[in-house]
Amino acid sequence: MKQSLSIIIIGTGAAGLMAAHQLADVANVTIITKNSWIESNSALAQGGIAAAVDKEDHPKAHLADTLAAGSFFNHRSRVREMVNHAPYLIDELVELGVPFEKTKGGYVLANEGAHSKRRILHALKDQTGKAIVEVLQQVVDGRVVQLDEQLVTEIVVNQNKVQGIIANGCFMHADAVVLASGGAGQLYRCTTNTAGRQGTDCIWLTKPALY
Repeated sequence: MKQSLSIIIIGTGAAGLMAAHQLADVANVTIITKNSWIESNSALAQGGIAAAVDKEDHPKAHLADTLAAGSFFNHRSRVREMVNHAPYLIDELVELGVPFEKTKGGYVLANEGAHSKRRILHALKDQTGKAIVEVLQQVVDGRVVQLDEQLVTEIVVNQNKVQGIIANGCFMHADAVVLASGGAGQLYRCTTNTAGRQGTDCIWLTKPALY
């Protein structure tokens, strides 16, 4: 049964949409973006998703490859959590309808980048991100409020408790705010991130509005 809890999710990429899906049955969810729904890093991602789903692979090997690729600057516990959960998340995406490429023996797996095993899954060839985002959009459609062209400028906090956000100059109430806004790629001269990824969520976190 849905409760009276209201949650705003900022960002309509894979992370924001998955959060909306998982929260929609227990809260009143609004998911917003400052651009259109399809303008996200996730939707434009052409590479596949790495997960140790082959019987000859293991999350421990995935962990080792990821740490080595990051020159061991990675946050080890976070990487371990990611690689351990990856196979289960692939199963969930498949159940939702993401068309990962398969053969009679299982998934079509590629060996790319720093991976020592074949563990890269693709959907719609080089449009994996687009395939995932489109499925997740369909899953949340009708279950959440969807708003685009909303520029968030402040997260409103009172006595260390989130009250909502300011978007397009208007206050929107929320009991909780989920940040899934896509990172800060545009702060760098060279980036493959979409134009709107400017790291504004970092500003919201360090300078909340106090009302």
